[in-house]
Amino acid sequence: MAEARFSCPHCGREQSVEVPTDRCLALHQCTACGAFVTPKAGDCCIVCSYSKARCPVSVRA
Repeated sequence: MAEARFSCPHCGREQSVEVPTDRCLALHQCTACGAFVTPKAGDCCIVCSYSKARCPVSVRA
């Protein structure tokens, strides 16, 4: 597992998430507002969509 920081698209709160190194993180519940966060169209995970970093899976590709 790796750690990444992203901003919730619903409330804007920045938070850390554990990101699997062998698959994409396609669903996460925001710890601040409770909304379910999913990737933008064309992205593999929430880290790729809402973070300045790329997830470990897309970096390897």
